[in-house]
Amino acid sequence: MIAYDFLESAGGRIYTIVNEGVVEKILLGEREWQVYQTEKNCPHDKEACREVIEQLKEYFQGQRREFSVALKADGTDFFCRVWAAVAAIPYGEVRSYSEIAAQLDRPKACRAVGMANNKNPLPILIPCHRVIGKNGKMVGYKEFGVTFKEYLLRLEQGE
Repeated sequence: MIAYDFLESAGGRIYTIVNEGVVEKILLGEREWQVYQTEKNCPHDKEACREVIEQLKEYFQGQRREFSVALKADGTDFFCRVWAAVAAIPYGEVRSYSEIAAQLDRPKACRAVGMANNKNPLPILIPCHRVIGKNGKMVGYKEFGVTFKEYLLRLEQGE
């Protein structure tokens, strides 16, 4: 059964969507949540989402560097390859969009990597906040914006 819960963060409310113990979606903010809930009308169930919520809390407290919950990220083959590359970026490190594109043997696909990051269904768990512009510039982070992305990077760097 699909269910949701949420937690408050420095950027705003984070919604978790879990289906039969597998995390299918992380929604950052009210706009994404309203669109999702209008389409799905999923029930609030703290127990169904307990594990992912607990791991996110530990992450925000600086006590967790990796997540161990089961994840399901649906997307095109290319998007899934990008998300796998992003998931492999070590805690506290960053990569550029161009580095990810080169890693995937698609050196001219920087914009496509950016689009895959934008469509990441599991932000924070698949740490797309660790992907930045080639020149070190921060680029958007859904409804929460660049400030939250910077916050997550500072958190991971122990600042």
